[in-house]
Amino acid sequence: GDAMGFPGFGIDPTIVRWDMSNDVIKYGEDLIQLSRLTMSKLKDKLSQDGKSYHELLVGYNISMFYYYRALYSIKHYIGGVKIDRAVVGQENAGKPFIPINSQEQKRAMKALVEYGFSPRAFLAPNDLYAYLQIQRRGFDNFRRKTEDPKIHNQIAFFQRSILAHLLHPTVLKRMTDSRLYGNTYTVAQMMTDLTVGIFEEDLNTNVTTIRQNLQHIYVDGLISGLSNSKYDYVSKSAILFEIKKIEDMMKTKGKNEETKAHRNHIQFKIDKTLKHTK
Repeated sequence: GDAMGFPGFGIDPTIVRWDMSNDVIKYGEDLIQLSRLTMSKLKDKLSQDGKSYHELLVGYNISMFYYYRALYSIKHYIGGVKIDRAVVGQENAGKPFIPINSQEQKRAMKALVEYGFSPRAFLAPNDLYAYLQIQRRGFDNFRRKTEDPKIHNQIAFFQRSILAHLLHPTVLKRMTDSRLYGNTYTVAQMMTDLTVGIFEEDLNTNVTTIRQNLQHIYVDGLISGLSNSKYDYVSKSAILFEIKKIEDMMKTKGKNEETKAHRNHIQFKIDKTLKHTK
């Protein structure tokens, strides 16, 4: 049967409990679970004797797109403001601007961390990656490209896109402005939740290559914001606070050489930034 854009995979959508109300966070989490379930069945459903693995690759890309699309919707809860365009005196008119309450924003951040930034984020079954082979169409054009799947690039693209929204100066300024009319989820709290979600879980273990990429992307974003005139002082203070917090975290060097090298690199970036920041 067909299930939410996954035709012919034989997945029963009732396996996942769907919430079709206005709860975008719960709906997004359900869609991610369905995407994961789909990926777990791809190799069995889309591998046929005598055929290439191109359909399997397409199925994987569709699954990952729906996974990312769910997070794309959830991220708008952070710093979100509901707008009522009713005119003065209109029946049932509310306030023109109502911030999304802090509990919902924190719930959205929890989902973003778990499904977008944790060591489990965006991962497919390990036995799937080696089969993600594109079908050759015109050898002369294809030979200029490498065939191996670019898994790290794809996941880094998704994570960078989500972080670009969360760290955008407009979003951060709106979080602070909206505190004057009801928002209680501050920029400092949001960035603390990000730093914890991106660094804390594997702080005392080795860091996977995907998380290494993520941690560099996040630190690069913070460093860029510190010297960008589009950020207000509240945001820059929170950014500097997180950079120094991460600097302390990097003193834990990890167990293997790769993790030690990774943390030395992060520390090098931060030291260089703080040395030239006035």
